[in-house]
Amino acid sequence: MSVDPLYLQHKHVEKATDLRHWSIALSRGFRSLKLWFTIRNYVKDGLRHYIREHCRLSKIFAKSLKTDDRFEIIVNVVFGLGCFHLKGDNILTEKLLSSLNDSGQIHVVPSMLNEVFIIRIVVCAKDALEYDMHIAFQIIQTCADGIMIEDNKDLSSTPIKQC
Repeated sequence: MSVDPLYLQHKHVEKATDLRHWSIALSRGFRSLKLWFTIRNYVKDGLRHYIREHCRLSKIFAKSLKTDDRFEIIVNVVFGLGCFHLKGDNILTEKLLSSLNDSGQIHVVPSMLNEVFIIRIVVCAKDALEYDMHIAFQIIQTCADGIMIEDNKDLSSTPIKQC
């Protein structure tokens, strides 16, 4: 028996083989070897710096979102996770999610919170920089512009580009 959360559902479900449930991990307990190697490689201070940097980058991304009144941050940034949606109907946010993932430039995942469809973005790249957060925000703005044009909504500050 399997229950797939919203963020694991995608349009290629029927075409792709789902290997998540084929692993030994479901029949065995947690093995800490991978975690031990990670901690050993980064050591305590390195791991602390790595996590704090991702938290900082997520907050930079959230600040960028706050500059555009079309977006609403749903919950406070936690670690590297930011959750937001395009103001208006849930369908607008769903279209934005599809547009972003179809563009192939960034990958975001969906979720529902109190009947509001939201987009989750996670800072998790090993070499992520502040520049990457600004680029991700520009990509999101560009795709939102396209969604707003399709739905004849008011545009905000950004110039129109093709997503």
